[in-house]
Amino acid sequence: MGFLDKLGDGINNKIDDMKQAQAEKNAYFAENDMLVKSLSKTGTAGGSDYSDEQQIIVLKPSTIGKSYAVKYDTLKSVRMDEQVQDITKTQTKSKGKEKRKGVLGRAVVGTVLLPGVGTVIGAATAKKKKTGKENTTSITSQEVTRTLIITRDAPFADTIVMPFSDSLFHKIQSIIDGNNKPVDGLTGDKLDNLIKLKSLLDAGVLTQEEFDKKKEQFMN
Repeated sequence: MGFLDKLGDGINNKIDDMKQAQAEKNAYFAENDMLVKSLSKTGTAGGSDYSDEQQIIVLKPSTIGKSYAVKYDTLKSVRMDEQVQDITKTQTKSKGKEKRKGVLGRAVVGTVLLPGVGTVIGAATAKKKKTGKENTTSITSQEVTRTLIITRDAPFADTIVMPFSDSLFHKIQSIIDGNNKPVDGLTGDKLDNLIKLKSLLDAGVLTQEEFDKKKEQFMN
């Protein structure tokens, strides 16, 4: 096989891999959309519907964006991200005429772990300057924007950014706490075996019926 033949095979393999990856992505989001539509809502947190019975919460980052059906047992972490921007606006008056302009100042970005209030806009300082026949007033304010950063165990969209909501934060955190809480009567080898079984179920190696039978055996 010559160099060009090997090169052609390599390109074809790459194309096949890309097609396979796209097919897996399409199948994943097809299932996602089905779960969103079939949700039997038992509650709402911060505008996000959830079902404790189905163990799913639907997260939609924006009104025109995609909705994600997030399974409870895939949630890994939630934290609040805070961005602070200093905004300066100037107003100039000259001979009865008024001019306004806004200048965006420095942006300070930080991350905090505890929830607070939503977006806040507050005036910080005001300065007046008179030069000749012009009066200039500068007002500096701070705009604080908070969002929720949610991570999950998923092959696609494993990090979801949501508008901050105190109730959504606590709902997600309570789900994560529940995931990390040991199940009564399950310790050591039993818990490890159930985790392995669940991974086999998620991978499609076991059917739901086979999983339930094996689970019952471990529980007994």
